[in-house]
Amino acid sequence: MANIYQQVVQQAQLLSYLDDFKILGVVFLALLPLLLLVKPGKGGCCCRPGSLSCRKCESCRRRADAKGRAARRQKAATGGVSCL
Repeated sequence: MANIYQQVVQQAQLLSYLDDFKILGVVFLALLPLLLLVKPGKGGCCCRPGSLSCRKCESCRRRADAKGRAARRQKAATGGVSCL
């Protein structure tokens, strides 16, 4: 008798998981049209913050140019001697 009960419980669990999977699928399909309302981004930076600049996007080019100018200013101010 316990074996029959265990089989019934296992089948009930399987059917409940199947129902949940179907509900999630329907919700996913219902939410897909909302993607049409999302505006595309401005095409931000393609690299991670803090990484070396990739020079592919405008913000990376500006950042690299600013770093280069700062390094040249520091080199000119110290007379070409770097302080470690």
